[in-house]
Amino acid sequence: MTCVEMTFYSEDGKSEEHKLILREWEKHPWTAIKQIFRYPRGVFYFFLHRCRIMPFREGNKTDELINSILGFKPAMVCITYEGERYMFKLGSLGCGVGPLMEIIVYNQYDISPAIVKGKVGIDVGANIGAFSIMAAKMGAKKVYAFEPVKETYELLKENIRLNKLGSIIKPYNCAVSNETEKTVTIYYKFAGDMAASLHPHFKPGKKKKQKVKVSRLDDVGKSVDFIKIDAEGSERAILIGAQRLLAKHKPHLMLSAYHRKNDKTELPKAIYQGCKDYSCKVIKRDNEETLICQVAAGVKKSE
Repeated sequence: MTCVEMTFYSEDGKSEEHKLILREWEKHPWTAIKQIFRYPRGVFYFFLHRCRIMPFREGNKTDELINSILGFKPAMVCITYEGERYMFKLGSLGCGVGPLMEIIVYNQYDISPAIVKGKVGIDVGANIGAFSIMAAKMGAKKVYAFEPVKETYELLKENIRLNKLGSIIKPYNCAVSNETEKTVTIYYKFAGDMAASLHPHFKPGKKKKQKVKVSRLDDVGKSVDFIKIDAEGSERAILIGAQRLLAKHKPHLMLSAYHRKNDKTELPKAIYQGCKDYSCKVIKRDNEETLICQVAAGVKKSE
């Protein structure tokens, strides 16, 4: 039975810690119920684990609830899963733990050592680093991580340091699109905001904004084996700016396909403009849809 252990830390790392072992609810509901009530504050942790059923997921209200239940303001969380330990400093605990569980435990982007081990990848929309760190721990040779929001980028750098992966993950503080050598405005609510977006109409209610540099994947100039893109509605533009890269290197693609209602048809079209050798399929993990695209075995990369 799969188990997840989470430990919360205060800013000084010395305050009270709380641990909980979570068991997969869908496969073992009765065991999960018994596990919940064996631990202090277990009900809270279960709802945090399944955060999509919480009445509020973003912002200060969630943080205030968590602080009051824990008895201190947590600054970091350590997730242990399948023998691997992940340490994260979070901008907002209520918004951070749920997505971390989706990426690491539910494997939202369907990565494995077979896809990343010994290979070079790109993480667009790296946020605080969950995917990049997971890929590195699976054996990736190098991961180039792009995060546009300055405050979130600082968390990304800190999490790379905490997990001792500075020699593998190279962070960049810029947005990615189909344009280059210009600046754009990104809208967000807080450091670590998973829904930060270049489109104010797409994500209404964002209270903060900042100017960020933008670049294209075609300008990366690296040989790339896999790419993950989760960019809150900018996925198609990013693919349009990666046409030469797709045609030459034919990387394995993992694309968020739920931000726009036509993503599942428009994103493959954008890929085929650069390379017609791809086949695409949609997978669903914990309510998130990801488009997995790869070329057939035996199709060679261009020199």
